[in-house]
Amino acid sequence: MSEVCVASDRFWREMKPDVAGTLSDEQRGEIERLLGQPMSSPSKEISDLRLSFKWFFIRLAWGPEKRNPDRVKQEQEMHPALSRRNAPLLASLLVGYTLFWYMAAALATLVVVLYMI
Repeated sequence: MSEVCVASDRFWREMKPDVAGTLSDEQRGEIERLLGQPMSSPSKEISDLRLSFKWFFIRLAWGPEKRNPDRVKQEQEMHPALSRRNAPLLASLLVGYTLFWYMAAALATLVVVLYMI
């Protein structure tokens, strides 16, 4: 089953029957045409890193912020970074950051000790 078919089926299934009943055949056809169009190609300004593991995945996307400041604020309120849901990722980032600097300090110490010998 194609993604378009799944999207179209879901769209019509979730639409209220009384609203769907008011649409003309031309309106239904136009909706189907739009649902059948390919999604726009990803912007070259946005970077997207996807890592998949056995039982979870991580996705990081970054690029210039183009959204309205009000929308950014609304999304930050709806999805705060410091939440119980994000705790495992934040803990992993903290451990990785700590290990990175621990290894950098150990390497710098090794270089200094070898240089002094």
